[in-house]
Amino acid sequence: MKKKEILAEQYLEVCFQDDKTWNVELVIENVKKSNNKKAETMRYCLGNFNTMKEGDNFADAMRFYYDKTIFEYELM
Repeated sequence: MKKKEILAEQYLEVCFQDDKTWNVELVIENVKKSNNKKAETMRYCLGNFNTMKEGDNFADAMRFYYDKTIFEYELM
């Protein structure tokens, strides 16, 4: 069986904001770098919460779905 190349990692991150709230963000980081491109990171806000505990609880509940490695064969 041929090994498939890892292209990216994605995970959830809880981040403090200037307005004293907490964002839960989906972070996708490229692992593979080509000769003319640098590694890129994309972020997408999944929710905004008033306390760190609320943000942590939401992130913990969603990590099963979002935390994963993205392999070459998963892309369409």
